[in-house]
Amino acid sequence: MRRSGGISNVAIVVILMVLGVILAILVYFVASGATVGWFRTRSSSYAATNLEIVGFTPTDPPDHPQASVLIKNIGPVSVHYDNIQDWQVFIDERQCSVALLNPPPPNDLDVNRQLNITLSCYVDPTTSHTIKVFGPQATQAFAGWSPG
Repeated sequence: MRRSGGISNVAIVVILMVLGVILAILVYFVASGATVGWFRTRSSSYAATNLEIVGFTPTDPPDHPQASVLIKNIGPVSVHYDNIQDWQVFIDERQCSVALLNPPPPNDLDVNRQLNITLSCYVDPTTSHTIKVFGPQATQAFAGWSPG
């Protein structure tokens, strides 16, 4: 008697055992709540709201002895900040210290409201710049600025 071609019984049993183990692991993770924690940590890495840089003033003594960045919360939720250290500003990949926030902390930057960030570093008013602002709750904004 001649055997017909196909998958052997041993191969089918091994495949079914592997699928059974994978299914058991999946059921364990769902039952223990591990997947909920995984989704929670993934969502915490996304920004709570969107910011936009709506204004930039470079250092220009005597009119503007300090540079400043004006940002706007374009939603969907407000951003709470407790102190100056909640905000970081980079001009051309160089971090500038934040000297002052208006409105001052602690405060909430509500949707459609603006925050003026005064910097304590020199920013050349005659050259173009890339501005990056990082705030609380993983918020961020990027913009380019050119003189004139």
